[in-house]
This record gives sequence, structure tokens and C-alpha cells, in this order.
Amino acid sequence: MNQYRFDRHGVELEYMIVNKSSLEVAPLADRLLKLPEGGYGDRQHEEITWSNELCLHLIELKTTQPIEKLESSLDAFNKHVTIINQKLDLLGCCLLPGGMHPWMNPASQTQLWPHGSREIYHTFDRIFGCHGHGWSNLQSTHLNLPFGDEASFLQLHRAIRVLLPILPALAASSPFVEGTPSRFMDERIKQYQSNCALIPTITGRVVPESIRSIRDYERHILNRIARQLKHHDPSGVLEPEWTNARGAIARFSRQSIEIRVMDNQECPQADLAILQVMGLVLSNLIDRESGFREPVKHPSTRILQSILGHCVKDGTQAHITHKPYLEALGLEQPTPMKAGELWRALIEQVGWEHLSWADTIELILNQGCLAERLKKVAGDHPDLRQLRQLYQQLAHSLASGKPFVA
Repeated sequence: MNQYRFDRHGVELEYMIVNKSSLEVAPLADRLLKLPEGGYGDRQHEEITWSNELCLHLIELKTTQPIEKLESSLDAFNKHVTIINQKLDLLGCCLLPGGMHPWMNPASQTQLWPHGSREIYHTFDRIFGCHGHGWSNLQSTHLNLPFGDEASFLQLHRAIRVLLPILPALAASSPFVEGTPSRFMDERIKQYQSNCALIPTITGRVVPESIRSIRDYERHILNRIARQLKHHDPSGVLEPEWTNARGAIARFSRQSIEIRVMDNQECPQADLAILQVMGLVLSNLIDRESGFREPVKHPSTRILQSILGHCVKDGTQAHITHKPYLEALGLEQPTPMKAGELWRALIEQVGWEHLSWADTIELILNQGCLAERLKKVAGDHPDLRQLRQLYQQLAHSLASGKPFVA
């Protein structure tokens, strides 16, 4: 078993607020985030903090402080989901999980957060136009992992780059858009890729570029973003480090890398199960690379982007055929395989016995990612009534804390 361990994890889960019967989005986040002393902002509790997002129908639950073990946060996340659902029930509403609302029309239903840091959100809206799926209809799960010095940052960044393209194979949960099945299991990432088309360097290719130093990262990523933003944001409302929208982002201000390509799952247990597997495999990749005098040669960003595209489209059934990529992941016999098979091989490298929620991961590998399971139940041509019934089941999965079984 690998020796490297992450001693801190920061977890963020984003949920939709919807009407309990119709499941239409409900712009009520500020009702949950009204502070006792007046105004609106983060509601900080001992273990979990509630925060606003860009839109009023979204709320984020995050660990108040970094945690050593992911297992320690499951009860707290479930507890706060229950507390929020109890408060929303008085308003005829509830929380809904998943990477995208399946029939929301963002052009007519988006309401931006109007309090506190609204200047940031309205600046984004002025520049990019946030009344679209890539901005107002996407819910993700973020994992923040720490680094110490520059060497550990580069190790972590390299490992994340090579693993990131296959994360949607486990985590895709957005197979419907505007009431119809998408061609993609991860429609959220598909929309996200083009939401900053006006300034494409902000998102890049989602997979972050290969870099050789922190100075290299600042010069080729953050400084480029700053230069291109300046024309559209001369007053400097948007800071480059927080505007950077790649699938993994260096947060130098808190010495961590934030990974953000995972769709939100049906319940915290499913989110944490995927995050734990990801952390174990990343640790193993770092250990493996530490055993070589020279860094393991990884495929180009273009190749990694292509692999990401296959997983965004096909989930666990995506075909991974690029031999150098499979070699970079440490496979001894790198033959073409499906993404689900690849994940099984990676888990076997680290050992199933180290997984706290092995049954949940087996569910994903056997029945498919959540998007695949949702599509299986919905059939090829679901109508709005069928989608509403399906997503009522998903809301129940969140409320009960149990994974969704097709």
C-alpha cells in the first residue's frame, strides 16, 4: 500500500433548492443564509458551513475546517442536509442533488445572488452572461488537497493532471438538459468547457497545463488571465486566482489545489466514496513517481483533453486506448480498456480494503456512474412527468443518505 497520505481534505458539495412537488428551481438561498445579526453570508457551524453560490437557487455545504479523514465528515454532511431540508419544508421546498437540473431554463429562471459579494457575480454576468447552463445550472463537488513546498505542489499537480480526465467516468451525473436526454453523461462539463469562450484562457482545456515551477504557473496561467481580464474588468473586481476555471486550480493563498470536475452525486456518501478513491489513487501516483529519478512522462494536455472528452460523453463505458496514458497511470500491461475497467485496475493497485465505502464504488463500476443509472431508469424518450418522478427518487436518495440504485 502507498505511503503518501493527504493529512487535510476540504470538501464542498453544491445543491439545488427546488419546489418539493414540482421540482422547479426555487431562488431561496438567502432565506437560509440570513444572519442573526442582520445581512446575509456564510452560516458557519462547527463541522459544516453553508455558503451562497452565483445563483439564488444554489447552496453550498463545505467542511468548516480541513479534515484529516473523509470518513469523519459523512455524518455531519447528512445531518446538515436534514437540517436544511427541514427548514425548506416549511417553504414547500427541498434540496435536489445532481450535476444539473434536468429541465431548468436558465435564460428565464436564473436569479443571481443579490447580497454581499454581488459585485463579483454581476461582473461575471456583465462579461460572460451568466444566464446559461454553463453558469447557473451546474452543481459540482470540490476537493481541496494540500501542498507544502514547491516540490510537493509540482508532484500533486502532475498527479492530478493525469488522473483528472477519467474522473467524470465515476462522477458524471448530468445526462439531461432542458427536459431531454443529452448525448453526454456529463452535460455539466460539456457546458462548462465553453462558459468563458470570450476569454478562453480562463478555462483553458479544463485539464491544466503542464508546468515546471510555481513561477511557471503564475506566468503562463495566472498572468495570462490577468492580462486578458484587464480589458473587460479594468477596475480589477475579478482576481485571477479565483477566476481561473480549470478542472484543477492552484489556490496559493491557502496552499492547496482545488479539484472541481466531479458532478455532485445523489448523496454525500457517494460523493465522499469517489473523493476517497481519488485521493488514494493520487497518493499512489505520487508514490510511484517519487520512485523515479525523472518525473514520469505524461501525455500532452491535448491528449488528456481528448480522454476527458471520451469520459464526459460515455462515463464508465468510455474507451481508453492511449497506451502512454495507461503507462503513466502505472498499468503493467497497458491494453485498451473501458474507463470503468481502468478504475477497477487503479483501485486494485491501492487495495479495496482501504475503501470505506467499497459497496458504493462497486455500485458505480457495476451499474455505471449516476448519469448512466439515471438514463437506464428514464429510458430513451422520457417526458417531463417521468423526469419529475425520477428526480423525486434522487431527492429521496439525498434525504435518506442512500446511493441511487437503478
